[in-house]
Amino acid sequence: MAARLLLNGMGLSPPPIVVLQSDVVRKRQAPPLSAGTEAIDEWLSSLEAVSAHGTRDVELGAERGWMEDLLGGFSVAALRKYDLVLAVRLLRAMIHFGLGEGYVDDGLSFLLLQQRQAGSFGMFGPEESILPPDYAVETALELQVTVDCVWTICEGMGHWRLYKSLGMPPRLPKSVPNVSWVSANPAGQGSYGDL
Repeated sequence: MAARLLLNGMGLSPPPIVVLQSDVVRKRQAPPLSAGTEAIDEWLSSLEAVSAHGTRDVELGAERGWMEDLLGGFSVAALRKYDLVLAVRLLRAMIHFGLGEGYVDDGLSFLLLQQRQAGSFGMFGPEESILPPDYAVETALELQVTVDCVWTICEGMGHWRLYKSLGMPPRLPKSVPNVSWVSANPAGQGSYGDL
């Protein structure tokens, strides 16, 4: 989704696939707390598509409580496993959905403690020790984690969003209507913006 959003913004790709909030933000669609990384990653990709990585406003109804707990629990578990790449994606999802301020603040504090003296993020002792001596650890491990951590910290500190700052909102077909969130709000009040 992220690459397609960027390429579409430059006019080099068709629009990203439209993922409706009502199709993703349902308790029965969410992975259980015991889910593995693959299931969490798949659900997280759908959540990122719904918010278009923070370029679309998303309003939640009754789902707000359980989503906050589930995303917060997954993020804490990812941080405890030192899976920083998954953890920052979970934190960004909470930021984009306006969830888990306490979880986000604690996660950002943890990330800030992971910054090394040279400026990069993450400690890769075990991973680095199994790599060949001539392997470029800086680009293979540190670069992605550092970019993801800085991106998440910046988005978590205010209302700045990476994709909005690039001026690349998704160009969606004119046939896609405005979609309102009605599942948790039968009166049809509140929408999450133009798709």
